[in-house]
Amino acid sequence: MLVKEKEVAIKEFYLSNCPVLSESLALLNPILGTNFEEGEKVKYLDAVERDQSRAEFVMETIKSLTSVGVPAAVLLEDLHFFDPSSEALAREVMKRVNGAYGYHPDIQFSPDLPDDKDRWSS
Repeated sequence: MLVKEKEVAIKEFYLSNCPVLSESLALLNPILGTNFEEGEKVKYLDAVERDQSRAEFVMETIKSLTSVGVPAAVLLEDLHFFDPSSEALAREVMKRVNGAYGYHPDIQFSPDLPDDKDRWSS
């Protein structure tokens, strides 16, 4: 899928399911390889604020989908390829899911990657 096609699909999804987040789509750029323009809500954030806002964005996405009766699941694949920023985001979202819904997400690991299981079980 071309970047422009991906951006159109993502924008349509957020406009339909969680329009309040559509103003902050630029937070997804480093994760999805998109080029959404940074609006007022994003452009002046420092690195720490961006990380926190990105975690809030993911949580709001999960909440928006579950509040309209659509089952929400988060699948993290190929954890061994996660860069430190992606790993930090995943850990922050797992912590927030635990706080918001009162459970720790179940993570399934490939048996041939024991290092990932050790790294993510803490």
